[in-house]
Amino acid sequence: MIEYISREAALLELEKVDVCNVDYPLDVKRDAIYRLKAINAADVQPVVRGEWVRINGLIACSVCKENPTRTYHNFCPNCGARMDGEEESEQCAGPR
Repeated sequence: MIEYISREAALLELEKVDVCNVDYPLDVKRDAIYRLKAINAADVQPVVRGEWVRINGLIACSVCKENPTRTYHNFCPNCGARMDGEEESEQCAGPR
């Protein structure tokens, strides 16, 4: 599973690493790795992008292929894909 951490939290932890101990660089490296592993993972989800396309004469989401309603938003109400004109980045994790 991919885990994401806050850049700000990582930088704050790395500032605590004692780099003055040049006789033992491996200890400095171990300390930095330990501090980074101790940071709690952030609660994030990848952005899924799509576009409204015509499938069998109906407008549908290019990611999940569903026709949500007659109202088309800037996101797919079925799978949550963003319809902001950028490329698709992930496959739909929603219902098929």
